Amino acid sequence: MTVHSITEAAKLTQNQKLIGVAEAVITTDQSLQFMPTWETDRAVLDFNYEATLPAGAFMAVGDDFADEAPTNTNVTRTLRTLGVQLPLPVKIDSLYSNPEQQKAFLITKGAKGLGQTLANALVNGDNSGNNIEGWDAMVTSGQKISSVGALDFSDLDALMNEKLKVANGNVAFVCNAKVKAKILGLLRTAGGLSYMDLAGTTMRVPHYNGIPVLQNDYIAGTTGSTGQLYLINFDRDQGVSTAFGVSAVAKDEIGGVGPFHVLNAGYHNTKHYELLRVFCEVAQICRSPLSIARAEDITV
Repeated sequence: MTVHSITEAAKLTQNQKLIGVAEAVITTDQSLQFMPTWETDRAVLDFNYEATLPAGAFMAVGDDFADEAPTNTNVTRTLRTLGVQLPLPVKIDSLYSNPEQQKAFLITKGAKGLGQTLANALVNGDNSGNNIEGWDAMVTSGQKISSVGALDFSDLDALMNEKLKVANGNVAFVCNAKVKAKILGLLRTAGGLSYMDLAGTTMRVPHYNGIPVLQNDYIAGTTGSTGQLYLINFDRDQGVSTAFGVSAVAKDEIGGVGPFHVLNAGYHNTKHYELLRVFCEVAQICRSPLSIARAEDITV
């Protein structure tokens, strides 16, 4: 089971039509470039939330030990297909000297659309129907700081020190542009605005006490005048990560880049154009409810 970023997976292809696919997906959202991804051949994933830890106890030397079993909550998540079908007019072959370049251009546009859909689902997916689970659905009531109002460093510290109790992976703040501007304003006023290299990417992002501040503009507020700020532990084993399915290669598949597949789907049965499909199988996984927290009702 390989754990890597989509950025790293994109480096493994030499197919010129496919090189832009992963890049088009991940550049739609900073958290997609930062989040660990892994591959699975299972359509349904069963795992445990860590509910309580066994309690240690002091005792006299020679006393009997009492049983203290940890408790877990079993969770099931199902991979979903995320895809788009793209029409390629047959006449394009006679209009352009290199029709393969036109296919590559269309495939990249389809991949960018997938990236936008995935970036939205990372936040707002409600795990119903064919939707994956998003951060909004992952946050439990005990992991929220409500009625923040004017954002202050104390709110950031509370997320870090009081709410995020599982933080052994790549921890990051994630918010939309309006809340990010509030954080940058606080840092600038305090004389502490600086940038850091984001591990595994080519990005430089602002940070607070060494924790990067990432942007996802699909994060909304309770109203148009309020915003939300997530603090997430991106980690395969104890935090939030993305699982991608390992699909069997179809006979008409043009190729794949990491978890993304491009398929020649033939021709439309009544209209004169070729069909291309760009797709992946995906689920977002949260291994511990203590690995994600949110401050909400932030005045923007």
